[in-house]
Amino acid sequence: MMPLLKPIIDAVPKENHPWIKTSLTILVNSLSIILTLGIVNLGHKLKSGHFLLFSHPNPKKQIDAATDDLTEAINKRSPL
Repeated sequence: MMPLLKPIIDAVPKENHPWIKTSLTILVNSLSIILTLGIVNLGHKLKSGHFLLFSHPNPKKQIDAATDDLTEAINKRSPL
């Protein structure tokens, strides 16, 4: 558990309100996942210029377009 929330969790009587501890645990876990993904995406943005980690950057689109053009050129030259 995070050391910052330990005094808050210890101050709440767990016997009377067990749902508070569960809620705080879910909240802390959710925040850690959100912040981790945000930091990873920010690092990817600084490195590549694209914010989303799994986005398709423009060079991939250019390669796909060039592949399509090459396929069309080959199909035009060799009649089957």
